[in-house]
Amino acid sequence: MWLLVGLALWWCLTPVRAWGVSTSASAAVLMDADTGQVLYDHNGSRRMLIASTTKIMTALVVLERASPGEEVTVRQEHMTEGSSMYLKPGERVTVEELLYGLLLCSGNDAAAALADHCGGTASFVRRMNGLARELGLASLQEEGQLFSSLNAVSLLVQLTVLFARQALSADRPADAQGPDHRELLRYMYLHCGQKLTLQQLADVFGCSRSTVSARITAMTGLSFFDLLNEMRIGKTADYLLYTDLTLKELAEILGYVDESHISKVFAARLGTRIGQYRATYQKVQNICQLEESRLGCSLVNHIYRHYREDLSAAGVARSFGISVQQLNRTLLCQVEQNFEDFLAMVRVNRACQLLTTTRMTVLDIALEVGYHNAKTLNRSFLKYRLMTPSAYRAAAQPGA
Repeated sequence: MWLLVGLALWWCLTPVRAWGVSTSASAAVLMDADTGQVLYDHNGSRRMLIASTTKIMTALVVLERASPGEEVTVRQEHMTEGSSMYLKPGERVTVEELLYGLLLCSGNDAAAALADHCGGTASFVRRMNGLARELGLASLQEEGQLFSSLNAVSLLVQLTVLFARQALSADRPADAQGPDHRELLRYMYLHCGQKLTLQQLADVFGCSRSTVSARITAMTGLSFFDLLNEMRIGKTADYLLYTDLTLKELAEILGYVDESHISKVFAARLGTRIGQYRATYQKVQNICQLEESRLGCSLVNHIYRHYREDLSAAGVARSFGISVQQLNRTLLCQVEQNFEDFLAMVRVNRACQLLTTTRMTVLDIALEVGYHNAKTLNRSFLKYRLMTPSAYRAAAQPGA
């Protein structure tokens, strides 16, 4: 198995041989993941920012010093620039929730709150550096010392998982069987719009598929797939009531295969066609729904209807009378993405349609979907489709 590792680390890798590979990346390594043999190296010895490795080290130190169930009060000084999990001063959150914000959202505010909770920033940084030395994670330009970045990252990830499982099991009552039901249901609800599988749930919660399945049935009386469909139906009903999104757009958001799939599932569950349901219940004024759900649906609808415009988080938040923090928190609950990521996803999906159904140039498509230039579209395409727009068009139209 071959693994391409884009280096954003400070470790050194010695080049073995080049395979005539060209890349636009500032540094890259092609490695045999089974043997650790480096097959291609481009600027592998360059010192670079360590990027997300810091999140893993931060989590390790936190799990050494704190219990996941401990509560942390967010303070103003925890509000930092850059990526965020959108905390608010005065809010009380658990260490476990902050770890999710740190590792999944790259939340700088979460990192600041955790470091403060674990003895203060200065003490925390000293312990992080000490742990790095214990693990042998020094700059490996020195004295010809070799250390595989792949092995190092793998080690850090394994240690984080082991620490987390041990800490979580210590917080859980001795007679508890399987994952915490609240976390399990919350994770399913937040990710039901994705192609979620029972195996993915088992991997996330560190247990077997049978354990997760039994836990879901014990809690709800439903199988995993039935519960997943119920959650999707619930979100579908909200979108039908509070938006004018098309079936194609709803299928895209909620993880259905296509318009036909969402129609069949909805009709089978509720005994009515989607069009009839929408026409009837949108007229009802006093529907018992959470305001947060109404707001989330309205935000999604607004982005879908105005993605071609020069949208900004500040501008959209202002038009809805909310803060940027509330905007992003609401979207994270609704579509598992913040404003910038969700807007980019909508634009990329529309670009995909234009690439396969028209002869428009990449630049024209970029302008059509709301970007100012082709470079920005290329960047988003690489992030969400792992290829350029031109490569996507060629793959979708091999005979063209």
